[in-house]
This record gives sequence, C-alpha cells and structure tokens, in this order.
Amino acid sequence: MLALAAAGAAGSPSSLPLTQRVITFAGMRSSKTPSAVRSVAGWASTSLSETKLRAWGFAGAVGDQLDTPGNSDRYGLSLVVELSSQANADAYLKYLYTTNGPWTRFTVSGIPGAVGF
Repeated sequence: MLALAAAGAAGSPSSLPLTQRVITFAGMRSSKTPSAVRSVAGWASTSLSETKLRAWGFAGAVGDQLDTPGNSDRYGLSLVVELSSQANADAYLKYLYTTNGPWTRFTVSGIPGAVGF
C-alpha cells in the first residue's frame, strides 16, 4: 500500500523543511535520517524521467525508508515531492497511481486529497 497527497509549493500550508514533512506509520521507524534531494537528476528514475519532473516544476524531494523492528515483512516509504503548483502536484500524483498498475485506488482518511493504492 502507498498513500500520497498532492500539494504544490505555491499552495503549501507548511513552512517546514522537506525533511520534516515525511510521516511515519504506527510501529515503524526511519531506517536512516532522510535528506532532501534538490536536483532533478538525483530524483529521476527509469520510470520517472527528468523531462517529466522538469515539466512539473520539480523543486525538491525526500524519501524516508521505514522498517518495523522485529518484523522484516512490514516496511514502508514516505515520500515528499515539492513541485511548482497544485496542478503540477495533481499531475504527478495521477502519473504515480496510473503507472505500472493495475492499482486499486482508495481514500485515505485523515489526509485531505490523499490517494492510496
């Protein structure tokens, strides 16, 4: 399961640095201290091209690998990606949940605008 919410840089209600915007899940912990990535090349992957990230106005991102002490089968990932606008954040989110599926989407209670899949 992955839960994502979109918020563009222009409309972001938080002034927290990216590294303080990652969330943890019950019983999980960070496997290492997360650090922000500010370069498009540093965040791009084989399925997410630099071209797409530039088009969405990539400003920075952070990923936090989570694990569960005593249970190697329970792990997670918290991602924060800062983009130039709400529309670009929505497009990025849609790309993620419509690529490499099929996925089953669901509402995530407690996180307005979040999409789980």
